[in-house]
Amino acid sequence: MKLHQGPRMKEPGGRRRPGQRPRGRGLVAVGAAVAVLAPVALTVPTAGPANAAPSNIDPNGVLKYGYDLNNEFSNSFDTTGLNDCSYTVTQNISQSMTAPGNFAISGGVAQSWTVSNNSSTITFHIRPGMVFSNGAPVTSQDVEASLNHTKSSPLRSSLTAIDTMSTPDAQTLVVNLNRPTAGDFLWAMTYIDGMVMPAANISTAANQPIGAGPYTLKTYKQGSSIILTKNPKYWNSAACLSSIASLLGAGRGPAGNAVGSMSSGRCRE
Repeated sequence: MKLHQGPRMKEPGGRRRPGQRPRGRGLVAVGAAVAVLAPVALTVPTAGPANAAPSNIDPNGVLKYGYDLNNEFSNSFDTTGLNDCSYTVTQNISQSMTAPGNFAISGGVAQSWTVSNNSSTITFHIRPGMVFSNGAPVTSQDVEASLNHTKSSPLRSSLTAIDTMSTPDAQTLVVNLNRPTAGDFLWAMTYIDGMVMPAANISTAANQPIGAGPYTLKTYKQGSSIILTKNPKYWNSAACLSSIASLLGAGRGPAGNAVGSMSSGRCRE
């Protein structure tokens, strides 16, 4: 068997998923209380040459933006009810099994995996010590339950490739596919299709989402605002800024979007 963290895959024919944004993935983490709702990347100024002009960028400054919550957010945090545009928000609450990159797929909930049986079997190895935002450990049983739950959505067609799943131990998930498309499946695992929730909390995920991502849901006001708070239990939390920020619904912008604000910064994966 060969260890894979393989090449970036696309949908058959080279198409992106419907509604999928270019792979900048937006802000993956910013500040202590934020919402990641725009496909842009903000970086904290770093020290430059001694003779460089001082930067006027405030890492604790505020970015205002518009996001059409009514049309782009599905009004649910449950993976079975998410439209593709909702991914911009929910990726920061629920970590997916794998993560996309410019040239290769990398680890998310799964730190590594092996592909065997002529690309029809994938053995995922859960990241050691990973926990959900409620402190519960992330186990292969949680992943299996999440995939089975999300599979019921007609929007998650990639999961129809699953034939059987087994959990030899708490850190290992074996997925047997009904066709030799491991590469496509690994790519789908970077998306909503691969988001992981605690098995015990799936029934309340629509309004009280719990995940293993860099943020947790603080408040959601339909059509107005979403506030996400930094998850201190995130496996890479040490790489994230800890400054306080907030998202505030501020009426409607000229394009009919909810206008909010958040602190600038980033989480370095």
